[in-house]
Amino acid sequence: MRENRARGATVLLVTHSMEEAEKLCDRVAIIDHGRVVALDSPETLVREHDPEASVRLEGVDGLDPAVLRRIDEVSRSEWDEDELVVYGRGPLLARVIVALDHHGFTPRGVCVGRPSLEYVFVEKTGREVRD
Repeated sequence: MRENRARGATVLLVTHSMEEAEKLCDRVAIIDHGRVVALDSPETLVREHDPEASVRLEGVDGLDPAVLRRIDEVSRSEWDEDELVVYGRGPLLARVIVALDHHGFTPRGVCVGRPSLEYVFVEKTGREVRD
């Protein structure tokens, strides 16, 4: 498929895999009950829906989540079992790391969750992708 696309051919891909569509497609149409509910590049669709990113932190036991809520881009922070999860927009990871350093914490692990086309699909259709 990539070879055909590289030669300038138009390729129509029908898939339920939002991950596959996000990687392979220049434009995506999300269809719900036979109606196109979204149409644009995967990047634009995700950006327009402006979902929050998340930063999951391991090894910051004892840190009060309220400390991170003071960061402008942070909308919320909360414990999820033994990980502190911070949600927000903008340069979230950089701001969180700076705040942690300022308060004397070095996380043992950091995992960044980025917004995805799957999120847009759920927002537009109200349901999860079915296999």
